[in-house]
Amino acid sequence: ETVYNLQVADHHTYFVGTPEWGWAVWAHNAAYVDLAARYAPKKKGLIGYRDPYAAKAKTVYARRSKLAGDHTLPQKEVGNVLKKFFKDNRGQVTSRQEQEIRAAVNEILHGRGNMRVMPRGLNSAKRNRNAAEFARTPLGKDVNPSYVGYIQRIQRNTANKINEVLNKGQSQAQDWFARFFAGS
Repeated sequence: ETVYNLQVADHHTYFVGTPEWGWAVWAHNAAYVDLAARYAPKKKGLIGYRDPYAAKAKTVYARRSKLAGDHTLPQKEVGNVLKKFFKDNRGQVTSRQEQEIRAAVNEILHGRGNMRVMPRGLNSAKRNRNAAEFARTPLGKDVNPSYVGYIQRIQRNTANKINEVLNKGQSQAQDWFARFFAGS
């Protein structure tokens, strides 16, 4: 059996399938740090990121191996929201509409506005928390408050963009991320 390995330009994830098949596969393109690094500043072979501990916003540079790509609005939370959305709208969304919604949400989730580079240890410690919740953890307690505010704004902006996609054509707009931000 022949197997092909490919990448789709400008997309971290994408669907392979057609409505005629009755199914689709959600495929992944690249490592998150590679995706996030696409948008990050670079200098002498190093990748820049915004230092979360600095008193003032400053860009620092590090080797790729010390960094991780981060979805500012956590990917797991977006998955939870999509699951709830499709459950609440069962029978009202066609399979084609579902594919279009998932594709639009993935463009936002994996796009420049939500992806950033950060130190590897902080990325794994953030888990599925909003910025304010992370700032209350042992690892997050030393993060500069202005950086926490910066991340909160990105998380809210990304959530608002996804809400626009999910609320399109709905009779009543809903904040699908209200539970996620409740602990802020």
